[in-house]
Parts: sequence; C-alpha cells; structure tokens
Amino acid sequence: MATLTHEVGRRYFITGRPPAGLTARGSSVGTLCAGQLDPDRPVPHLSHLVESYNVDQPAYAAAMPVAAVDHVQYILQENLGLATGVAPNVRGALGAYWQKTRDCGNEPGIGGTELAAIYRDNRRRAREVVTSNLHRQFQFQSPELAAVRAHYGLAAGMLETAYGRAALAAQALKVGLSRVVSVTLANALDTHDNTWANDHSTRLADGFNALARLLADLQATEAPGGGSMLEKTTLVAFSEFQRTPRLNERNGRDHHLGNCALVAGGGLRGGQVIGSSSDSALGPELIDLASGRSDEGGESLFPEHVLTSALVSAGVDASSLRSAPIPALLRG
Repeated sequence: MATLTHEVGRRYFITGRPPAGLTARGSSVGTLCAGQLDPDRPVPHLSHLVESYNVDQPAYAAAMPVAAVDHVQYILQENLGLATGVAPNVRGALGAYWQKTRDCGNEPGIGGTELAAIYRDNRRRAREVVTSNLHRQFQFQSPELAAVRAHYGLAAGMLETAYGRAALAAQALKVGLSRVVSVTLANALDTHDNTWANDHSTRLADGFNALARLLADLQATEAPGGGSMLEKTTLVAFSEFQRTPRLNERNGRDHHLGNCALVAGGGLRGGQVIGSSSDSALGPELIDLASGRSDEGGESLFPEHVLTSALVSAGVDASSLRSAPIPALLRG
C-alpha cells in the first residue's frame, strides 16, 4: 500500500489512484462504474458510510449518500414518510403545484446550459424515485421483509450493523434501486492496544459474516434474463491496510504496509489466492500477474491492479486507472 495513514489507504482503494497528500485524486471507482453502466436505475449509485468523488463522470453517476440504513425508506418517499400538520387543502395545493411541469427551457441563455440540463435530468430522476414505491423494499421491519430479516439476522436493534448494511446493499441491487452500491461492513478497527483480541477480531468477524450472507443472498436470487444475481455482479471488499503480524508493547497491532482485498462475482476466477507474503515481517512479495504466483522477476500488487481487474471483468473501461489487470484473476 506504501502508506500507514488511514485516509491515504482508504482513498487509494476508493479511486484506484494514490492520493496527493490526504486529498483523493480522480473519481471513485464506483462513480466510474455508474457513469459507464446503463443509467436506468432510480439511484444509479448509492453509498452508505463510504466516501465518493466525481471529477469527470456524468452528474447522475455521483453517489447518493445515506447516513443510516433506516433512512433509505424515508428518502424514497415523496413526503419523506413523515406525518405533517399541514392542512389537507394546503397540502393538496402544494402537491398540485409540484406536479406541474416546470423547465428552464432550451432557449438561449441559462435554459440551454449544461447546468440546466443537469437540473432537468436530476428533477426527472427525483420524481421517478419518489413515485417508484421502492421504499417498501427498505422497510426492514415490515412483514413483507421477514425473509430478509431472517437471512441477515436482523433482530430488533440490529439494523445499523454490518448485517443491516449488507441487507441494504443486497436489496438495492435486487429490487433495481441501484446499479452500484458502496457500504462499510466493518469499522472501528483501529485498535493498537490489548483490546485487539476482543474488539478488532469480533468486528472483523461480523463484517465477514455479513459479507458471506450478502454473497449467499445474491447467489440465491435469480437475475433478470436468467442466472444468479451474483453472476451479474462484481464485488470488491477492501480495507486501507493490514495490521502488523507481531504484537506491540501494548499487546496490540499497529499499521502495516501490506494489504489484501477480496473480489467475487461474474467474470472473475474465484477460489484462489493471488500473491503471497514473505517469511520476513510478512511483507508482500512480487508476483507474476499471469499466474498469480510469487516470482522474483514479477511486480508489486497495488490497488489499481485489483480495481482494474474488477472493472475489466464487468465490462467497464478501466483505462483511466492506467494499470494492467491481473490475468490470473479473469475468466476466459
């Protein structure tokens, strides 16, 4: 990773480019995907607790951030799902007003600018979102979503956890809300003292278990046109860096220059480990990209290798990352 700084490692993997200091460079890879895939979803790019950047992609590709899993059901409703004390006649008049088509027009002047075109497109998309009735697919405590609760173990008070965030990602993809979803499955992992054994490992276990349930959910769901949703989805899981193999003087683990990522889905050759770590401080070894095995004459793996491979497997142009993919990771 060539960094021991949280923000640098995280933004490196989010964009596929080394940051300038702490500042991210380029668009998020999720934004890049949303900009190239068919923009036919009400919310093309959904993000929960993951930074997102849009430097050079269409406006619709920018992530719609949500602060909590439970917020999604309200965001997707025209009245935010909230009771109001506004008199019915006033509410009706306001509704009639907002239903009217208003446009900047395409005549010369501001109505013909790119900004006006973005406004018109965003307004159309917003109308589609709040009239889609998709909010019902995110009311996780409703009887209709009992099977979802059972699969992810969403007992009372469990929605804002790794399992709730995994359920959010799956629902957004399965019901057609979004084409690209970014979520954080494990956080509060920066443990440097003797809380390592109880805190860090437990949070990681929850994150990986939630990820496993997400993958199983997508595998069991039929995709439009046949096959499973997992076969039509590309998934990348990462952290900003790994922890030291040895315990420090506080019986904790510090930041380490190595890292690893997990990828799954259509177009990828799964069931294998690409690369390896050395016997000396568990540092990453050079690998042959074609075979995925250690090779003294090989290359160092960086986030852009992993992300380029994921994009290529999904049929997305990855040339902006200026990196070769990992042939050993790709099918065919």
